[in-house]
Amino acid sequence: MTVRDTTAPKVSCVKENLKRGIFRVSASDICSAYTITLGGTVLVDGEIIKIKPTARPGIRLVGRDDDDDDRAPSIRRFRVGPGEAVITATDAAGNIGSVACPVPQRQGDDDDDDRHDSTEK
Repeated sequence: MTVRDTTAPKVSCVKENLKRGIFRVSASDICSAYTITLGGTVLVDGEIIKIKPTARPGIRLVGRDDDDDDRAPSIRRFRVGPGEAVITATDAAGNIGSVACPVPQRQGDDDDDDRHDSTEK
């Protein structure tokens, strides 16, 4: 008897510091391994990320926040367009689960230029 995996992974985007746009992403699946993504960027289960809303459509990885403490993990920073702060997990069977991160509203003085963009991954 073959068991067909038809259950999508469960995904979460938990606010660590909503005012600063910092979230912990995770997923779980009962049958198989999964991949977590934000846009085209693969994330690690339990990773902490920073999301800044922008008026520009799309999702851009703009760099990392490094703490003075070498033991603390760096936080990848993203600029995310309206409605695009969605974390997705895809399992080996192709089932897809997703959740929207509760990103704070964009402030009028937010800068949408590319001055701080980086191709660092």
